[in-house]
Amino acid sequence: MKKRNFLALLALLALCLFGCKQESETETDQPYAKNEAQTERQAPKYYIDPTTYSVRPIGDADPNVVLLTFDDVPRPLPTSNAPTIAKHLEDAGVKGLFFANGMYLEDQEGRDIMKAIADKGHVVGNHTQTHANLNDLTAEQTREEIQATNQAVEEATGQKVHFFRPPFGSTNAAVDGLMEEFGMLPMNWSFGYDWVADYQDAEALTKQTLESEFLQPGANILMHDTQWTAEALPAIIQGLKDQGYQIVDPNEIARPEEMKDLGL
Repeated sequence: MKKRNFLALLALLALCLFGCKQESETETDQPYAKNEAQTERQAPKYYIDPTTYSVRPIGDADPNVVLLTFDDVPRPLPTSNAPTIAKHLEDAGVKGLFFANGMYLEDQEGRDIMKAIADKGHVVGNHTQTHANLNDLTAEQTREEIQATNQAVEEATGQKVHFFRPPFGSTNAAVDGLMEEFGMLPMNWSFGYDWVADYQDAEALTKQTLESEFLQPGANILMHDTQWTAEALPAIIQGLKDQGYQIVDPNEIARPEEMKDLGL
């Protein structure tokens, strides 16, 4: 009798351990294990002006801020500078908003880069699947461009996508409708120079960015996944700080549903 009881106890213990291990593996293996839905979100401090796309404070938040955004990420290795850009941001103690193209997330290298960036606390937005001009597409093609990239970003990072930047800044009524349907916020920019031939050099880009007539509180600064941008970024960040600007954390920017709740 004692032997049977002892064996039964061992079986029960093994079942418990197996069940606990299985539950643990299930939680760990979920692609959204780090999904923001599992963490308590703080009240937003800023919102994006729907007309100018500049960053505006909510309540008593510091208005003297700028937002750093990076398009066309992550370009295929070895040409991608997104990891270096993310490292410079981390070294400076600031966060950025990275707008991904879904076509760069079709291989494991691209997904790994994007996940590493998201894991550092940066925010990942949608820059369409193929970087097409949306004014050249049908409404259904536009839907596919946005939906495919949302899925690719969420699968790679575990982040739900809240922000959308249309390639070339081109938008239309179909895009507006999809933003409402998907609960996303369209976002163009205040200024950006790294795509212009004259500023495809770190020193020239730094000077032009810091001396731009459009650099003012709330500026939404456009940059890209390029070598000269990565090289210029530390000096740009320091120069912005020297002028009294703080780099706004995109995690503190209101999402569409939060803007509605705030009446914005």
